[in-house]
Amino acid sequence: SRWWGLFAGRMLDGGSAVELVLDITDRKATEQALRDSEARLRSLVEGIPQLVFRSHSSGERIWGSPQWNAYAGQSEEESVGLGWLDAVHPDDRAATMAAWAEAEAHGLFSVEHRTFHAADGTWRWFQSRATPVRDAAGGIVEWFGTSTDIDDQVRAREVLARGREELEARVAERTDELTKALDSLQ
Repeated sequence: SRWWGLFAGRMLDGGSAVELVLDITDRKATEQALRDSEARLRSLVEGIPQLVFRSHSSGERIWGSPQWNAYAGQSEEESVGLGWLDAVHPDDRAATMAAWAEAEAHGLFSVEHRTFHAADGTWRWFQSRATPVRDAAGGIVEWFGTSTDIDDQVRAREVLARGREELEARVAERTDELTKALDSLQ
């Protein structure tokens, strides 16, 4: 059978040598399994429509997926640190950073904000969420998250809210008309 071996030799005084051989077949299999797992994760992250990111607890970006760079029109170098905030609508930056300030206490980063779409020069609503990656002691190592385009849902909520307000106004107006009509009959 074949196996992986780690060979180490050392010359001793008097011209004699010692050689040590360790069977590292299991280690090599584990390393290959890790490479395969990383390749699958990379394929998933680069294939989904969400914008994927890794950040520090402060919100400083460590890495952004190729989708983020293409969407926001930022290079990887421009988006690391707090550079990604340049692609967040100026009116939404304070709320976004406030969500990062509270994330560690809640164990979740979650915020809705507008993100610049470089291809057409528009702002679209995104929901950004991240969860902590923890070490063996439970400390937060980094945050892993996604930003999902929710522009259609936000626009639908706005239409529904306007429709509700208009309906309430029409009901109040009609109630007032009916009350006046009833009062005139008495």
